[in-house]
Amino acid sequence: KRFSPYHLHEYMKLPQYQDLFFAKSLVEQARHHEIGTHTFLHYYTLEEGQTKEDFKRDLDTSLSIARERGITIKSIVFPRNQINEHYLAYCEERGLTSFRGTERHWAYQTRSRSSEKITRRMFRLLDSYINLSGHHIYDIRKLTSRELTMVDVPSSRFLRPYNSKLALLEPLKIKRILNGMLQAARECKMYHLWWHPHNFSNHTERNFEQLQRILEYFKFLSKNFEFQSLTMVECAKTIENENRRN
Repeated sequence: KRFSPYHLHEYMKLPQYQDLFFAKSLVEQARHHEIGTHTFLHYYTLEEGQTKEDFKRDLDTSLSIARERGITIKSIVFPRNQINEHYLAYCEERGLTSFRGTERHWAYQTRSRSSEKITRRMFRLLDSYINLSGHHIYDIRKLTSRELTMVDVPSSRFLRPYNSKLALLEPLKIKRILNGMLQAARECKMYHLWWHPHNFSNHTERNFEQLQRILEYFKFLSKNFEFQSLTMVECAKTIENENRRN
């Protein structure tokens, strides 16, 4: 129950909380872009107490709400990167074609919150500023879908929000990302950067300055290396096409 938000359902029925919980207007503004699912209520697939049937109901709710608005969901990002291998087949059954996997390194392997170790968390924090685990760039010709037709589009780097306590290290964080992008562009590989929109809620101006620098560098790489920007579904289609050729 510590990780489940379902007890909030009574509040969700109240009109004054509709925008807070569901933000329909924001979804409408984003319709020009691919819209995926993050589950209906931030469902943790590896925590004790939840079941596959619970997950099915949660996912079905998310997909049905999208269909009511004429949106077809094809990709999923699992909350807290908790990827339950036993649930992927159902995602595929419901028409999903891709999911965001984790970096190919022990510190990023998916697990429950209760089994998370402080050493792993500290390693990931340091790894955001100093290259300890590599750039995590991927040759799409070698990415497979774990015996499913769903495609694993693995993460390369989490864009951590601006941290005023680590302000002196912030340039290193951005340099780490830019170096990874450059390496991917040079080797014709994939670089998957992600973050949460709410990460920008504090130090908003600083966060957008950092994002702008990343986007400007992408334009440079696009011009000089034909680096491309793809959605999850577009990336999955590219991977599938490459796999068919090989």
